Amino acid sequence: MRLAYKAGYPDYNLRRVQSLPLGLHGKYTYEDGIAEVLATMFVRANTTIPVPDILDVIELPRDTFIIMNTLPGKHLGGGLEHMDAAGVAAFVDDLRGWLHQLRSLVPPPGTSVGSVLGTPSTQFRISTSDPIGPYRTIDELHQDILNRFIEPEAADQVVRKSYSKRHRLCFTHCDLNSRNVLMHNGRLSGLVDFGSSGWFPEYWEYGASSWGFTYYYPQWVEGLHKIFPQYRDEYEAEEILWDQINPH
Repeated sequence: MRLAYKAGYPDYNLRRVQSLPLGLHGKYTYEDGIAEVLATMFVRANTTIPVPDILDVIELPRDTFIIMNTLPGKHLGGGLEHMDAAGVAAFVDDLRGWLHQLRSLVPPPGTSVGSVLGTPSTQFRISTSDPIGPYRTIDELHQDILNRFIEPEAADQVVRKSYSKRHRLCFTHCDLNSRNVLMHNGRLSGLVDFGSSGWFPEYWEYGASSWGFTYYYPQWVEGLHKIFPQYRDEYEAEEILWDQINPH
């Protein structure tokens, strides 16, 4: 659940997730609330990953209010920085297993690049103001990103390292970070906040999960490097992207 860590909206985000009686939680979403509900239900039905059980959905004029159960554990946050080597290794193994399950889900024929509804999707490292997509193909997604580059000549490096490769479409959390992972008794216990989830290129999770965390949570990013060793060229291209796009 995305708590108050987005710059500029602290009061609003603090109100987005609320504790309710009977061990429940309520969450106000943005305009893509139904997509978040369906993505959460899709993962719950097709994997063994502990995700919230959606109990009710209330559509409001500007938001959607989701009522769900509360999963055990606490948000990981910077907890990896205080774990010993064995604890970090167990965390990486658990997360690798979860991501393998997500990435093994098969997209239906004709699936667009975007949310599970085939609608625009919020991708914060590309744009914090407007959702992006949907796109008919991965190439269309890549071209949209390249069109946003501040220095167009830098796009050549990205194309050579990443976009010239063929990538399959995978179900992707897209906001996987240490605030959306829960831990209980030293092991992963829950994955939350599927508001940005959808079908994206297979390397997308790696870049989205690393963006903005290299300095603050180096152990988290190091764990991602171990989970996704096959995408080092794509990661280097992502670093160029982060320098070239102002997502605000």
